[in-house]
Amino acid sequence: MNETNHLINCGWGRILYGPSYVDVHKLAEDLLLGTPHKRDIAFFLKPESANEVLKHSDKLSLNTSYTYRLDLAHYQKPEALAPEIDICTATFHDVKSLNALYQLTKRSAIEENEQDDVLTQTGHTVFIAKEGKEYVGGLNYLDHTECFEAKDNSASVWALTIHPEKAYRGIGQRLIRHAIETAIDSNKKYLDLSVQVSNERAIGLYEKLGFQRIEKTSLKTQSQTT
Repeated sequence: MNETNHLINCGWGRILYGPSYVDVHKLAEDLLLGTPHKRDIAFFLKPESANEVLKHSDKLSLNTSYTYRLDLAHYQKPEALAPEIDICTATFHDVKSLNALYQLTKRSAIEENEQDDVLTQTGHTVFIAKEGKEYVGGLNYLDHTECFEAKDNSASVWALTIHPEKAYRGIGQRLIRHAIETAIDSNKKYLDLSVQVSNERAIGLYEKLGFQRIEKTSLKTQSQTT
């Protein structure tokens, strides 16, 4: 399996899919190759596998996050959602506005020289939420089969981003539900996500939607604060 089946560049950082690595030394090596100001995460690792990776470098650490999974067979579609919020797929025309949203939420921007890579990778979609012409949210969606040749027919969501002045408007729920329905339309079995242990509000939302915590973990470089 070549490198393109191990990791995806999301612009603000890279997602390294733990189960696609046979060699834990290679996983540690790839994670350490990241750009310092970006947020790179090695995801969906068994705790014992994560501990093995940590033995290869003192510059890596456990990410302070929980892993949640939704069994899509049990998802219940809501009767109605806020109609004023539109969800669509980001294109090159949206990058400037998306980066402005990232700046407001202290997330690294999609750099000009990586826009093509970020927006055209097979299996990777950036969803944006708009209220009229205003960009109010964003989310990365990864199809694990297309991105990593995963065998468990799963997908994941990353970097749920909401405009700071638009909190408590149901935008996050709209984006997550859109990702869930995208996964269902693609005949996925599971949808996964990672959430910081201190983010009680997000955890409450995910559990309300039916996500359940599972015994998987993730790694980061120690230069990252989250």
